[in-house]
Amino acid sequence: MSPGFWLKPTVHDEGSAGGVFFAELLMSLDEHQSALELIMTKYREQMVSLLTSNKSEDSKIIGTLQELHNKELHDHVQKVCEMAAVMKRAIEIDDAQVVGDRQKLAQLELENRTLRELLKISRETYLNGLDVHGCWSLSLGLDVEIFDLLVYLARHDLWNDTFKSRLNMSCCKGQILS
Repeated sequence: MSPGFWLKPTVHDEGSAGGVFFAELLMSLDEHQSALELIMTKYREQMVSLLTSNKSEDSKIIGTLQELHNKELHDHVQKVCEMAAVMKRAIEIDDAQVVGDRQKLAQLELENRTLRELLKISRETYLNGLDVHGCWSLSLGLDVEIFDLLVYLARHDLWNDTFKSRLNMSCCKGQILS
């Protein structure tokens, strides 16, 4: 596109000095515009190239960021799972401890009841065995109760050397001697 179509020499003819200057000016303007169009074409090509490369780089950056985010999320999920496993194990240990404590408590309660029964039997036997003078006398009923007590102790593994040594009992005035 030549700028000459809108700039036409009207005052000067082409043979005069002003006309030559004007023609050179028009040629210079044409060259300038051609150079400018070439520069702008190259600029547009570079901008399109830059934008497309930026889009691909942006997509690469976005992909990298997504991968990083996914990895961080995966690591976080793994940590949460590990913490959940640790908490589950702690709960299992605590539950086992509670069960053990309950079993021990039940065992101690049974032992306590058994010892209280033995104490009651011992007191009743002792009081039933005293005669009018305060001496302990062995009667047939008392012998049976003592035998029952010894069988009970043997069956419940409460039999020990102390009880064995008490088998040779003698008494006077309410005292048991071994």
